[in-house]
Parts: sequence; C-alpha cells; structure tokens
Amino acid sequence: MSNIRQLAKLANFMVRQLPYFQHVTVGNWFAFLTASEDAPTIKRGKMLRIRRSANAQVVFRLSGRMGLEETVELETLIESEENGRPIVLDLKDVTLVGQDAIAFLARCEADNITLKNCAAYVREWITRQRESS
Repeated sequence: MSNIRQLAKLANFMVRQLPYFQHVTVGNWFAFLTASEDAPTIKRGKMLRIRRSANAQVVFRLSGRMGLEETVELETLIESEENGRPIVLDLKDVTLVGQDAIAFLARCEADNITLKNCAAYVREWITRQRESS
C-alpha cells in the first residue's frame, strides 16, 4: 500500500513539473513530448507514445507517461474515430500515470472503452476514483 502512495506522490509531482507540452505526429505513431520550463530541450523518458492499429476494433497501444496534456490529446484521437467502433487502450507499456490520467481512464471505461493490460496500481486508482464520484 505504501508503494501505491509513493507512486501517487511521484505522479502528482511529475504532472506539476511538466508545464511545457509539444506534440509530434509521425505516420501511425503519435508522440507527446514534455519538458520543463527550466530545461527547454526534451528530456528522455518524458513522453507518451501512441500506436494505432485497427481491424474490427481500434487499438491504441500506449507507452510512456500519461499526464493531463497527454490525455487531452488522446481524447481528441478517440473522438476522431468512427462512432460504434470498439476502442481498446493497451496500457502494457505505460510507466507512470498522473491523477488526471486516472480520471480520464475511469471516464473511458464508463464510455465502454476497454482497458487492456492495466497495471494493478492503475486499476486500484480507477476503482477509488469511481467510488469517490
């Protein structure tokens, strides 16, 4: 339980430390890069990558860190998909999730978006978010 609290504190700290946001799109890959005001260059590891694949359903495979800015961009991508087509968010390679991202993921589940490979601590936060609402 203390590990979850430590992760929550770290996630909240990271979200507050990332005021600058840059968006890069390359083919089917979407990368959301972040850097602090003090260090205008992009720091390694502070990025959410999204890979989209589609057959009968649309799968967004996520890797990296999720904060407020990244969820806003991801929500825009989801909204651009055809209505009625099932959407899956594969969280297998997500390394850090902020509080805003937890709220976003809870809304996704409420909208029948499937969360695949969701880490146990993320699942617990989503459950707590749902219970507190």
